[in-house]
Amino acid sequence: MEASWETSVTDSINTIYLLESAYLVFVMQLGFAMLCAGSVRTKNAMNIMLTNVVDAVVGSISKFLFGSALAFGDSSKANPFIGTEFFGLKNVPNSSYDYSYFLYQWAFAIAVAGITSGSIAELN
Repeated sequence: MEASWETSVTDSINTIYLLESAYLVFVMQLGFAMLCAGSVRTKNAMNIMLTNVVDAVVGSISKFLFGSALAFGDSSKANPFIGTEFFGLKNVPNSSYDYSYFLYQWAFAIAVAGITSGSIAELN
């Protein structure tokens, strides 16, 4: 019985750590937005802020619909590239750790999109 208690505590600590890390990476989006807004001319500051919001929204939808299938889908079946399961988080094992890990990966995915969009600000 003690082993299951220790396992439960370990899983809870891992989940809390993942959620806190995901939150910190997500808050980095605000820092990237402010950095980009400060590096462009005043007339383009609102545009770059909107671009960061749109990046986060599109990245969220894409990660939800295709991210888990691309990363963790079983590719040994019909499609060897993307897998055939976990589209839209469907049939993901019901574990708080799995959803926390998804949130952690999502935060990094939208951070990469924000960095990329900020690097091309005001390029013609």
